[in-house]
Amino acid sequence: MDAAAAAKKERKEKKKSKKKSNQSSVQFCIVDGSGAVKEVIKKKKRAAGDDAKKDRKKKRRENDTREAAPAAPAAAPAAPPPAAASAKTKTADNPTGATRLFMGNLPWAITDEQLSEACGCELRAIKRITDKESGKFYGSVFIEASDPQSAGAAVKKNGLEVGGRVVKIAFAPPRPGDVWPPRPGPQASGPDAQPRQKEIVAREKTPRPAEGTLKLFIGNVAYEVTEPDVRKLFEPVAPIRGVRWVNHKDSGDFRGCGYLTFDSCKETDAALAKLDGAELCGRRIRLDYTE
Repeated sequence: MDAAAAAKKERKEKKKSKKKSNQSSVQFCIVDGSGAVKEVIKKKKRAAGDDAKKDRKKKRRENDTREAAPAAPAAAPAAPPPAAASAKTKTADNPTGATRLFMGNLPWAITDEQLSEACGCELRAIKRITDKESGKFYGSVFIEASDPQSAGAAVKKNGLEVGGRVVKIAFAPPRPGDVWPPRPGPQASGPDAQPRQKEIVAREKTPRPAEGTLKLFIGNVAYEVTEPDVRKLFEPVAPIRGVRWVNHKDSGDFRGCGYLTFDSCKETDAALAKLDGAELCGRRIRLDYTE
């Protein structure tokens, strides 16, 4: 057999092998343990490229379904995120941006309109400081200015004379836990409504220590009171040796109370007997024994 005939035979065998590989079915024989044929199974053979054809048909069906379906309404534009709370406006006169102020040494008869006029701005909230037992106005208020700029301008008026008194004006930002602006209290209603009377509760005094003491507790002190003010009040009765004020541990703000030290137990007793309930800067101070 020459080379040409051998090549022709090889091409025929390849063609025959390729034809067999494209047959539509194949047979499987199941034999037992001895090798005898028990069953012949004929299984349809998947033609090459069938998977790709199925994928193409599936995509065409999906495209046809989308085109036939009615167009969905355009989605509404997403709502813009809520604006973040603006930070406090800081100015040269108000570096912290505070709008809550303290005003002290005010005339007892001052009105809200006069307060607003003294500050030179609209006041959004006013809280008058009164005696817990009698309800008497102490001449001190906390106010909310209309904006940081107005608050800074009001503080620059510290020392302004109102009704013959030199008024103190200072920043007083709310402490954690403070309710501010203040909530309005319940109002009486009806034709026969009467203002609610404040119940007066007598405070129980601390008994005098058996051996006496050189120290007194002083409470209900006005925020604008200074140590010289206290010494001036006590000087005619019992000169004070030392004064220690109590401040808030977190903010450092004055808590309206403190401790007074005297040179003798006799002076301590005299101060308590004669000055308990005395008026100091518009408030009636409260004195009590302490160890």
